Amino acid sequence: MLPPGTIRMLWGSGARAGLYPINDREAYWFTVFDDAGAPRPPEPGERLREEALGVVRGWGGGIREAIARTPAGSLTRNRVADRWVAPGSEVGRGPVTLVGDALHPSTPNLGQGGACALEGAVRLAGALRRAGVAGAAWGRASPGEVAAAMRAYERAQTRRVFPLQARSWAMGRALHLPFPVTLARDAVVGRVLRPDGFMHHASFEHEPLTPP
Repeated sequence: MLPPGTIRMLWGSGARAGLYPINDREAYWFTVFDDAGAPRPPEPGERLREEALGVVRGWGGGIREAIARTPAGSLTRNRVADRWVAPGSEVGRGPVTLVGDALHPSTPNLGQGGACALEGAVRLAGALRRAGVAGAAWGRASPGEVAAAMRAYERAQTRRVFPLQARSWAMGRALHLPFPVTLARDAVVGRVLRPDGFMHHASFEHEPLTPP
């Protein structure tokens, strides 16, 4: 029996699920499966519950109980796909740029989407600061100066997020391997996914954002 508050990740063959306690009465859960070529997703409601239960048929860990107890109106289903942005790309135009998921959409296998968005905001502020167009100087900056700062930010940020996108994609593929390849996956996962080596991609450093 797992202690209360335990985060659970369950891996199967071509599917996976997770159960994350929020407090002593609520939890967030999800199921993930490949649906390439599948028919249109069912409308919200009991059909979504049936689909989710079908993904985890026979599984333990409390995931089936969580799905069964979730109000039908709280169930949602979304398709997730990758869109690659080449490292060093310039994706904006003039004083307009992209930040957050608009710049680096990826599968949520590393849990780094929100972190990358925050990093992007810091990096954009840093690019504007280095160009001398931040703070009180913003209103005095020429369009060309602002655009140059935006392009510098884009080149740096796309170099940062591309390896994360690729690693997230690779992780998703590994988690959806078919049987019997899953036997080898499960045998080595404890060695590969060690926090001291696996989480280095989350490291991020930036100079202080003091006024220019």
